[in-house]
Amino acid sequence: MKNAIIYYYNLKVNEVHQNTNYHWFEIDGETYYLYKMDNTNIDELLEIVNDLLKNNVRCHLPIPNKQNSILTNINGINYILLKIQVKSKEPIIINDLYIINSIIVSKRDKKRPLWYDLWSEKIDYLELQISEFGKKYPTLRKSFPYFCGLAETAIQLLEIVDVKEYTINHKYITKDERLENFLNPINMVIDLKTRDIAEYLKTNYNHITSIDDLKYIIKKFNLNKEEIKLLFVRTLFPNYYFNSFEEIIAGEKDESYINQYIDDASKKEYLLKIFYSFVKSITDFPTIDYLERW
Repeated sequence: MKNAIIYYYNLKVNEVHQNTNYHWFEIDGETYYLYKMDNTNIDELLEIVNDLLKNNVRCHLPIPNKQNSILTNINGINYILLKIQVKSKEPIIINDLYIINSIIVSKRDKKRPLWYDLWSEKIDYLELQISEFGKKYPTLRKSFPYFCGLAETAIQLLEIVDVKEYTINHKYITKDERLENFLNPINMVIDLKTRDIAEYLKTNYNHITSIDDLKYIIKKFNLNKEEIKLLFVRTLFPNYYFNSFEEIIAGEKDESYINQYIDDASKKEYLLKIFYSFVKSITDFPTIDYLERW
């Protein structure tokens, strides 16, 4: 890889290291990461980087190769080189989320969010997996109906939500998201405003101990009533469970990994309950029987 980097980027590299997801090296105290690129929309990535820079956000910078292209094909595989601007391993805080999420990008009119189709297809696929592999994974088989029920409610509720404002979000936000990874534009997408906020709520639910905590976040992000409804719907959808489900079926994780979500279900139910009560109090939100009983 060292010779390829020298050839394609005209960079004087002495040593290249390999991490799980990328190669990295340093030149004159500056750090660079070389990532494999799979199904990434380069035009959208550059749009995101431009919007971030215009708003003085120090995201990592894509470096063009000697052909002035962001994508570099090395041995049949596409790569993108990033110059790292922030190397902090500090966990993100709500203000980091706000700075990026407040950047409004071009609006895209859609009859309903793409989430409707993606979530529906996800449930159909996982139901098929349960029917085929349920005997092998008893914990998944027993827990799936509960999380599937949450997802089906979220899918139904998407049809009553009307949100059109798009911002910069992330493909995923982990429980211990670090600032360095948070500022990586490869991990970013243009989506409806509430995506990142919902992922933050789902991974930091222990910090939401009262309705006031929830109101603080809603006020900080200046959410209108439709956005509040969508935030609830997105928070309700248990993508964390489904992602781990797929990793277990693929043999990437042991089935016991799913127990953390089963054990924490009651804590997340508390967040959903107070959020549901709040949404009902300020909007014409439909009644959800099992949330009423929680």
